[in-house]
Amino acid sequence: MPFEGGEFHPPFFLQTVRGLLQGGNLQLKVFRKNFFERLVEVLRAGRQL
Repeated sequence: MPFEGGEFHPPFFLQTVRGLLQGGNLQLKVFRKNFFERLVEVLRAGRQL
């Protein structure tokens, strides 16, 4: 939790965001690919119903 006693700690927050951005680029591409594939499957299933 970056919030402690009502205080905001930017360094911890920035480290977290930076880590998410660095490690998340590849994960985001994979997630985006999986998300679109799943979306297409759902649309196809919806048309078949």
